[in-house]
Amino acid sequence: MRDHFTSIEEVEKILSARFSEHIATPYFVDHPQEAEPKFIAYDIFPSPGWGVIQAGTSLAERTGDPKFLHDMLSKIVSLLYRSDSQFNDKGIGMYSGYDYSVLVDVAIYAAAQKRMRLVRNMFGVERPLSRVGYPPIKHAANLLVGILNPLWEHGKKARSQAEQFVTAKSNSKIDKAFVRYFLGINANDSGLCLSAITEFAQLYCRSDWGRYKPFTKPVFLYGLLSIANECYPNIVQTGKNIQVLGDVWSQLWTKYEDRFQDFNVTSFGFTGNLSFLNVSE
Repeated sequence: MRDHFTSIEEVEKILSARFSEHIATPYFVDHPQEAEPKFIAYDIFPSPGWGVIQAGTSLAERTGDPKFLHDMLSKIVSLLYRSDSQFNDKGIGMYSGYDYSVLVDVAIYAAAQKRMRLVRNMFGVERPLSRVGYPPIKHAANLLVGILNPLWEHGKKARSQAEQFVTAKSNSKIDKAFVRYFLGINANDSGLCLSAITEFAQLYCRSDWGRYKPFTKPVFLYGLLSIANECYPNIVQTGKNIQVLGDVWSQLWTKYEDRFQDFNVTSFGFTGNLSFLNVSE
């Protein structure tokens, strides 16, 4: 993707211009019903879609103003949800090739914005065991369904499979740390959560999780902390004492939490020809 976006507005302008060109092509003039789904599938990620986080984190760090975090989260949740929630009649993502486990990323970023209704809608009790996708993400998806739905019929099997994954020598340290984190939430175990996310954070930018988009790290980590606290209040502390975020980002996310109610009444959604991208619970 491009090395740098200067603002979230710049990303929006690029997306808007790209969509205008997209719908003007002869094929979509003749097949307008396909224009939005195909645009979502092929013209947003990796660039400029991830640029929303790149610009939002850069602006927040530079100005110290957490409003950029809320703007960024509003838009990245919509973009990811629209991109990842198109499934065929067998429950497989039409473009990802994964089942509903592909929605784990959406859940993590949505939790950072306290949008747990959306998270619960994606990971309801009716879900089967996730079987198609990247292994640590599949286990996280299954554990998340069990966390949100304690009476889920597959909860015991999901935990057992996840425990096998984290003890297997063949799996990478970061993948195992990610799954251990969700096992910690599942068990309401603060110590396990903190040790797992600390290891995950240390390895994030040295692995494919963050090597190609390191700017996602402070947002993804905060989302992980948030999803735990939204499920079990104060299981992990998201304020100044969480070293995993670093001093700058601990302060920024603390400011965000302090001002969240002010942001929550302000719309940061897409407008104009991109309004179809917005997601409501």
